[in-house]
Amino acid sequence: MVSRTRNKKGQFSAQGAKFSQPHKIEINNHKDGAYGSFGYESIKSIGRDRRAASSGNAVSHQRNDIRRLRDQARYFQRNNPIFKGMLTQACNFIVNDGFRVQPGSDDAEFNAEAEKLWIDYWVKGKPEVRKVLRGRRIEKQICSELLAVGDTGINKTNRGLIQMIESEQICDARRGGLGDGINKNALGQPTSYNICTYNTDGFLRDSTSIAIPAKDFLFLSDPDRPTAYRSVPPLQASFAMLHRINDTLDAEAIAYQMLSRIVAAVTRTDGAQTAFGESEANELKEGDTDGQLSTRITDMDLAMLFHGEPGEEIKGIDRNIPGKDFPQTIRMFLRIMGIPLGMPLEIILLDVSDTNFSGMRSALELSFQSFRQWQDLIIEESLNPIYDWKILQWVREGKLKNPPPDMLKKAWARPSFPWIDQLKEAQAHGVKVDRGFCTYSETLKSLNLDYEVQIKEREKEILKAIEIAKRIEDETGVVVDWQTFAGMKATPDRGRPPGSEPNNQAGREPNGGS
Repeated sequence: MVSRTRNKKGQFSAQGAKFSQPHKIEINNHKDGAYGSFGYESIKSIGRDRRAASSGNAVSHQRNDIRRLRDQARYFQRNNPIFKGMLTQACNFIVNDGFRVQPGSDDAEFNAEAEKLWIDYWVKGKPEVRKVLRGRRIEKQICSELLAVGDTGINKTNRGLIQMIESEQICDARRGGLGDGINKNALGQPTSYNICTYNTDGFLRDSTSIAIPAKDFLFLSDPDRPTAYRSVPPLQASFAMLHRINDTLDAEAIAYQMLSRIVAAVTRTDGAQTAFGESEANELKEGDTDGQLSTRITDMDLAMLFHGEPGEEIKGIDRNIPGKDFPQTIRMFLRIMGIPLGMPLEIILLDVSDTNFSGMRSALELSFQSFRQWQDLIIEESLNPIYDWKILQWVREGKLKNPPPDMLKKAWARPSFPWIDQLKEAQAHGVKVDRGFCTYSETLKSLNLDYEVQIKEREKEILKAIEIAKRIEDETGVVVDWQTFAGMKATPDRGRPPGSEPNNQAGREPNGGS
C-alpha cells in the first residue's frame, strides 16, 4: 500500500517522491457507519449538489409551501388529464355507490326509524346549505378534496345542514393567509378553525376570517408527521414528474404535427424567387422575414410546400429522443405516479391489454388496501360525527322517541369493489359462510347490502314463489319446485314437511311410476 502525505503546497508525496504538478486525488476516508453515496455519505453529495435538506417541524416546512402545492394541485386538476383521471378513478373505487348506515342499538324499532330519517336526510335529501348536492355526491366530493389537496373541512350549521369548506379557506388572516388556520390550546388541541371566504371575483379574502369552534367543525386530514395538523396533496411528490411527462407528451405531439404538415418539396430553377412571386401577402399571419424562410416555405394552414433549388431536398428530422422505448418509458413514469395512491397502471390508463387475470387481480387487491384506508378516514372523520350529530338533533326535536342508551351504535356498509371474477368470488363468499369464517350479515355488508333489507326482500320472494308453485299444482296437478321462481337452485326435497313424499319432477310420476 502506498502511503500518501500532503506537503505545504497541497501536493502529495508517495514514498518520498514529490509530484511536480498539483494533482487531485480522491482518498476514500470512510469511517465506521459510512456506506458510500447511498448511506451516511450521501449527506456530502447532497451538499455539493445544493440539495441539502432543511430541518424543522412539519409546520415550518408547510408554512410557505403548502399554499403553492395546493395551487399546483388545483391547476393539474383543471388541466392535466392524467392527474384528473387518477383522482376520478380513485374516487370511483373509494366511494362508488356510497356508504350505507346500519343502526345497531338494542332497540329494533328505534333503529328502523333512525335509518329512515337518515335516508331521507342524507340519501334522498340535499343536506348542504346550498341545497345542490345529495349525500352520495358529498361523499365523492370529500374524497376528491382529500386526494387532490390533502384535507378539507365541514361546518355543522345551526339549521341542521352542513357546509363544505375547501382546504384553501382554512387559513390564518392575521398572517396574511399563512399559517395552518387552526387555533390551539396549551396542549396543542384545536379549539377553533379560522375560515376565510371568497369574494365576488372568486379570490380568497385572506385578510379576514371567521373562527368556528372545533365542536362545530369537522376537519378531515391525514398528516404525515406527529407535529403536523394539515396535509399536503398526496401526489405532491410526483408533481415534478407530472410536469416532465406533460412536456414530453406535448413535444411529441407538436413534432408530429409539424412534420405531418410538410407534404411536398418542389425543386425547380430559381425556386425561392419563383415561390416569392407566386405568394400572396396575408396580414393575419406572422412569418419569418429573415433569410430565405419566407420565400422557400408556402404555408397553406393544413400543409406546407418547400421550394428548393435543383439538388436540394427536404428531409424529416430523424428524432431519436426519447427513443424507441418512449411508450414503455411513459408507462413506467405513470406506474410510479400511481404509487402514492396505491393505483396500478392498469387503472390509471384504463388498459388491461398487457396483463393477465392473476396479475390484474393482484394489482387490484393491493390498490384496494390503499382505498380502504381512505374509506376509514371518510367514515371516522365525517360520516360518524355527522350521523351522531343528526341523531341527537332528532332526539331533541322528538322525531326519535324513547332513545336507548346505545342509540349512537352503528356500522357502515362500505362501497363494494368491483368483482374481478364473479363466479369465483361468489363461491368464495359461500365457502366462508359455510366454514364459519364470517356471518351472512358480514358478507352482505362487504357487498354494500343491508342485512335487514335483504332478508325482508328475500322473504317476499320466497313466499311469492311458494304461492306460484301451489297455484300451478292446483291448476294442473303437476308438482313443481318453488325454488325455480325464487332464483334458487331447484332441489326437490328442500322446504318439504318432514315425512312427506318427495315432490314429482315437473310433469313426471314419482320414482317407480311409469
